[in-house]
Order: sequence, then C-alpha cells, then structure tokens
Amino acid sequence: MRTFSVNDQGSHEKVDASDIRRRPLSRSNPESAYVLRCTGMEEVTPFGESRSMGPLSTRERALLAGWERARQSRITRGELVAQFGAATASDVVKALLRKGVLQRIGRGVYLAIPLRSQGRPFAPSAATAAAALLANEPYYLGGLWAFSFHRLTEQQYGSRLDAFVTRRRRNRVVANAELVFHVLPAKEFEDGLQTVLADGANLQVSDPERTVLDALDYPSGMGTLRASLGLIAPALDRVDIRRLIDLAARRSQTSTCQRLGVLLTRRNTPKAWLRPLEHRIPKDHPVASMQPDAPRRGSTSGTWRIVENDV
Repeated sequence: MRTFSVNDQGSHEKVDASDIRRRPLSRSNPESAYVLRCTGMEEVTPFGESRSMGPLSTRERALLAGWERARQSRITRGELVAQFGAATASDVVKALLRKGVLQRIGRGVYLAIPLRSQGRPFAPSAATAAAALLANEPYYLGGLWAFSFHRLTEQQYGSRLDAFVTRRRRNRVVANAELVFHVLPAKEFEDGLQTVLADGANLQVSDPERTVLDALDYPSGMGTLRASLGLIAPALDRVDIRRLIDLAARRSQTSTCQRLGVLLTRRNTPKAWLRPLEHRIPKDHPVASMQPDAPRRGSTSGTWRIVENDV
C-alpha cells in the first residue's frame, strides 16, 4: 500500500493513496492539498462544473451531450452559427471556452471535452488536436511521433508532432506539443498512409513502412540524417521488408533507395528482393555518401554507388 503523510503540523497519519484517488481532490482540504503537492495530481471539480465558472447551463449540457452521441469532437464556429445565428454562436463559444469544456485549436475550430470527462483533468492528445485542425484537407501525421506510435522504437516522442500537408501553414503549439508542418505535393498522399483510431478520433498517419522511408526522404524531421539512420536500422526488424522495398522503388528519391539498399544488404536481405531498388540506381549515378556531412572515408558499395562512411 502506497501511503502519504498528510498533516503539515507534525502529525504522521498515513493515508492509502488509492483511497485518496477515489476521493474528489480539493486544495481546500488539508489532506488533499498535501497529496496534490506531493504527487503533482490535479484538483478535481464536481461533474459539469469548472473550477471557478460555475455549472453548465441546460443548453450547454444538451450541446455537449449531442456532440458526444454523434461522436463529434471537432466543432467549428460555422456549425454553431448555422445552428444559433452569429450573435448567439459567439456567446456560446465564449461561455464554453470560459468553462473549459471547449478548447480552441485553430481559427474557428474547437475540440469539445466529453461530458464523461467533465470535472476530471482532461487534455486531448496533440495527434487528436492536429487531426481536428486538418480534418478538411489532405494530411498525414508522421516523423518521430509515428516511430513511437507504430512501436518502431522504444523511445516515446511526444513533444513534437510532424504533419505533412499540401499548403503552407504556420507552426504552432497544440496540446503542449510543437506541431510542425511540411508541405508536399498532392501525389505524396496516395500511398503508404493509413487511418487509425486513437483517442476516439480517426487519424491519418504514415504506415510503418512509409514512416521509415520518410525518415530518409525528409531527414530534417528526425533532426539529422545521422539520427535517421540510427532510428531506421533497428526499425527494419519491425516492418514488412518486401513492402518497404516496393514502396521505396515506386516513390522514394534515388538517394533513399541507395541508403536503404545498404542498410538492407547489411541485414542479409535476399538479393532477389533488392532488385527493384537496384533498378532505381543508374550505373553512371554519382557516388553518394551515407552521411553527406561526414568525411568520405570507408568502403564504397559498387551496387549502391555510395560511400559507407556511417560505420
């Protein structure tokens, strides 16, 4: 049983932490206040009330209940204007924002907090917020976040989220994560993507194989190409190699096919599997480097026309 000393006046009364978690935590209660300080837990307020703004109105409860029944978490000002008119819609938005049951994620775009979460600490994930923001345009989520999401690495990357889109957008912070946008041509959204359900929302994400290829095609999202190579090598054990090769041969840059060919050769991938990648590399193609910013020292692969200066 995990216990806490909950009296600041010298008493050492022990309280079961699991029992504390079952109670509403309030800083007005000495025991609760002490546990809040020690554990970093958040104060819990009664269902349907904010910490300071009072209870929800009948109309506000009905709105939230309707959205929840419809499984609609993304709300736009345009929808509210169509339902209530411009003046009333503005009042509704201001009230729900003030009471903490609506969160602004973009201009005229909001996330509704589920009724079942009212009175408890709740924050949408960065991926959910990004998906709501980009719902009406082509996009997918990838980068380091996707490596974690697909369990291609043991590291958990949550402070940054890379979103690939078709038009320029300004980077921003959503749900305590940096949302970084990368503009790609429309054809890049035709393959290697999947829709997944996470946090009650449909997310468009790069699939595991596309996630690996993006790390080579767009290494700036990983930080550096050196970091990309370090992530990809162990991730190859967790993806479909034949699909990875097919996808790279059809859509990736020549330099990506070269580097991927080296990495797959090192893990003794059958030569017959690698032929689609070989066919992407002209025999007179300039000799590249595994790491362009490192000295060109190391063996040169004749097949892949690249200096293996990463080992």
